Amino acid sequence: MGSPLPRARAFSLMEIVLGLGLVAVLLLTIVLMGTAALSGDTKASHSQIASAVAESQLDLLAAGVAVKDSPARQQFWSASDGPYTGAGSTAKLNSNGTDYDLKYTVNTVRENGGSPMGGPGNLLKQVDLEVSWWDGEKGRPGYGRFFLKRTRLCRQTDVR
Repeated sequence: MGSPLPRARAFSLMEIVLGLGLVAVLLLTIVLMGTAALSGDTKASHSQIASAVAESQLDLLAAGVAVKDSPARQQFWSASDGPYTGAGSTAKLNSNGTDYDLKYTVNTVRENGGSPMGGPGNLLKQVDLEVSWWDGEKGRPGYGRFFLKRTRLCRQTDVR
């Protein structure tokens, strides 16, 4: 009789369980990376929209306070330093289904000695606009309030 044929070796139960476990970990990692990428893309989109909202609101405010003899101009240039809620400011805005809260702060630009830069009739004011919004799905990781800040300088001699 000749030599017996070698027996075909089958996978053991342990090898099958380990193989399936590795495949599951690999698939879960791919799914989580995709989810994180989509979440980051949404946050970036909201930040981009918030930036555009801030810039457009600052443009509107600057244009409004530049109109000669307008109440908005008189109110802006006579406002004291600090939070500003006067003419040309907007407290809330909705864009692409997201509610944005806007907070303005106006400060007179001063020289090192503390006197207003530019003097009477030629003042310079700094307008800070903070835009905030809630992002993410409530109760899930990544949910929270986000902030973005933009600044604009307005010169009193800019008149239309």
